[in-house]
Amino acid sequence: MTSPRRLWEPPLFAFLRLSPLVAPAVIVSIIPDDPILASLFIQVSLIALVLVVAWNMVEGAMILYLKAKASQSAQTNGYLIVSILCGILTLIMLQYFRSYVTQSVFLLMLASLSLRGMARSGWENGRPTVAFLAAIGGHSLLSLTTFLSALSALTWQSAVCSLAVGLSLGAVEASWYGAAFAALQSSRVVVPIYRIAVCGGPIIIATMALAYQLSPIYVITYFTLVAARRVVMRATSPKTIPCETLKGAAGIYILFLTMMTACVVFTSWSIASDKL
Repeated sequence: MTSPRRLWEPPLFAFLRLSPLVAPAVIVSIIPDDPILASLFIQVSLIALVLVVAWNMVEGAMILYLKAKASQSAQTNGYLIVSILCGILTLIMLQYFRSYVTQSVFLLMLASLSLRGMARSGWENGRPTVAFLAAIGGHSLLSLTTFLSALSALTWQSAVCSLAVGLSLGAVEASWYGAAFAALQSSRVVVPIYRIAVCGGPIIIATMALAYQLSPIYVITYFTLVAARRVVMRATSPKTIPCETLKGAAGIYILFLTMMTACVVFTSWSIASDKL
């Protein structure tokens, strides 16, 4: 049985779902050196943030509306109005975002939002396996959207780094909605995917460092696996995903981001020192 969540846990979980927008800057320094380009990148990032928040509001409002409609609640019309208003805001932000980015970045954003919406629907409608896979894909594409907003072209390194973020954050969602897996009749693939997701991010980044695609200092992300071991070991039976809220996969994800932030700071400091 899932333990009651503390008041600060849902807001923090919502914040973590927004983290793919900033995770690329945590992995490597992607903010342009040119002040004009840097200002444009920050502006695009803020627009993308408002867009994703508006989309999340649409998701939440629509789920509340459908639940209220099914139970014939008196609040049904209220939820419908909120859903429409949030939908209008989302359409406005989509158009605004489209005016600042290329067609490929815009389409990538649409794909990421669609997958994140599919994940949210899957968690709420008893399809956790589909939701889990959609969450990994959605978070990965959202991270890649940020990469492409700063880089002139898609590179395999940015795609792999985005996958690292998607796997780690996908594991957070699976833990958050872990109780949903208990109702599955068959779920042989869920636990292996969960284990890969928990450990995949740190392994990918550290391996890229060993392959000289990132600074060697990023090898320290391997130490995240020490904390991940306990969570992985608790995923034992075919239908058991540890529901540890922010003590499990989310804590590992935060530690992972913190380590990469430290690597970026150290690398930037080293470069600045060499120029002196």
